[in-house]
This record gives sequence, structure tokens and C-alpha cells, in this order.
Amino acid sequence: MPPDLLVQEEDGRQTEHAMKYRAHLPVTAEGPVFLDALKGYSTAPVPRELPDGPVEDLHPYVVNGHLGAIHLPATPEEEDLLAPAVLRIGQAIHDFLRRKHDIPIPH
Repeated sequence: MPPDLLVQEEDGRQTEHAMKYRAHLPVTAEGPVFLDALKGYSTAPVPRELPDGPVEDLHPYVVNGHLGAIHLPATPEEEDLLAPAVLRIGQAIHDFLRRKHDIPIPH
């Protein structure tokens, strides 16, 4: 599955970098609460081709701090797009836990 890509301008040419979002969403007794989101992206551009076999250099494909990824706050526009989907996932988790543990709905 190909990663989401962030297109950047480097040395007069466009490069594509693996990217991901991480949302902060506590699930409380009253339901999920969207706090904010971070955008992370790899500092190494994704190569145009990936040969068959094991991947030797993970930097272009893995977005985490151990491999040098950069993490920034998501923009308000990005959060506006993320929040509804994240809240639906949080609501599903909330409903599952409430049913599993027979937690009454607070008034």
C-alpha cells in the first residue's frame, strides 16, 4: 500500500515524502474529544521505483522520530478535515466499551 505523500520543492525539483497524521483523542465516559493532530513526514524522499525484495533503506517509507521524521502541528484546515473521521472512530470505541462493560450513559 503506497503511503500518503507530501510534495515538497527541493533544489528546484519536486520530491515526494511519506506522510501521516496522528490525532489526539481521549475517549471519556461522555464520549470522544478531539484535541488536535500532528502531521509527520519523512525527511528522505520516496524513490520513483522500489525494487523487488527486502527494503534496504526504511527512511523514505517510515514516518517516526527514530528515523529522522519531522512532526508539526496540523493546520486548522487539516484538523477540520480530520476531526469528523477521528470522532467517528472515537465514538465507535466509546460505544464498544460502554456495551462491553455495561457502563450507563451519563445524564
